[in-house]
Amino acid sequence: MPEKGKTTAFQFFCLVSVFLFGSTTIMMSLTAAGRDSWISMVLAGAGGMVLVLVITGLAVSFPGLTIIEYIPKIFGAFPGKLIGLLYLWYFLHLGSLVLRNYGELMSTVVMPETAPGVFHVSLAIVIAYLVYHRVEVMGRLSELVFPLSIGVTILTSLLIILSGVTDLRNILPVFEHGIKKVILGSITLAGFPYLETILFAMIFPYINSADKGKKAFLAAVIISWIALLMIMIQNITIFGDHIITLTFPRFYSIRLISIGNFIERIEPVILGVWIMGGVVKAGICLYAFGLGAAQVLGLKDFRSLILPAALIMAAMADLLFKNTFEMQRFAVDIYPFYAFPFQFALPLLMLVIARLRRRKSG
Repeated sequence: MPEKGKTTAFQFFCLVSVFLFGSTTIMMSLTAAGRDSWISMVLAGAGGMVLVLVITGLAVSFPGLTIIEYIPKIFGAFPGKLIGLLYLWYFLHLGSLVLRNYGELMSTVVMPETAPGVFHVSLAIVIAYLVYHRVEVMGRLSELVFPLSIGVTILTSLLIILSGVTDLRNILPVFEHGIKKVILGSITLAGFPYLETILFAMIFPYINSADKGKKAFLAAVIISWIALLMIMIQNITIFGDHIITLTFPRFYSIRLISIGNFIERIEPVILGVWIMGGVVKAGICLYAFGLGAAQVLGLKDFRSLILPAALIMAAMADLLFKNTFEMQRFAVDIYPFYAFPFQFALPLLMLVIARLRRRKSG
């Protein structure tokens, strides 16, 4: 068995919450819905909760197995192996995208003289060390990062309000671009980040209580949904439609904090928390890939795969896009549709097939 560790329901809750905050906080911008993107966020969060029910439904049908292990049981050995390999690609690709998000942030607005690749490799080495020590260590780290992420979100939101830089009129008019744009925006926001929680189909079997794990999963999605919705609304009240020109709107909104010429320029502290969140999210991607690859290859331990996979992830992060604009366009225009089969279509199909087979056999 490649993974011998276990995680508690609370650690799982923290992992999901930090994963959803992850790069979403720094990258979240407007969608095709414009200033109505906050409505799209409401719909997107609902989609995330549906996926939780799909993942936990599959976990009940195939107890103790990860998605890589039960795919062949549903589709057959050879097709199952091929689909499993495609999932491994998605896990690795998503991890490289997370590294690129943070590399761009650091090299664009924090240390512009430093090449993004330096940050990609540095983060890759850190997450490799984290994942090498199995799921329990990631769970413990998330227990530290979760309260910091929530605390930073609440604190910065209050300080932004006290700084007087928000204007509620920037939210108006509602449904400016029509309901179709709102729905299209919800697809974008569902794909990033809510449906990315499909990766937790690799971790759910290792929760020490499946019933508590399901409740923790739903609670994490709901709490993150509320927090991200609050962040998006506040960003819109600050920048209005101009937010679409900003790659890292939350970073720039925090830069505007200024209270009595005393509380200001707090973004370095905030960045530290964000980077820890990025380490957890990228670590989960690396863990899912390493564990899944070991299960496909029939290895007894996945840890020998971790460092090479982390370095490949860093190299991919460096080669994915020529510039920040390409990265942002991919995230908004291509990624939701590219990722949808992995995130929702295939899991839903698997659940339907599993339920139909159970009825026939029952």
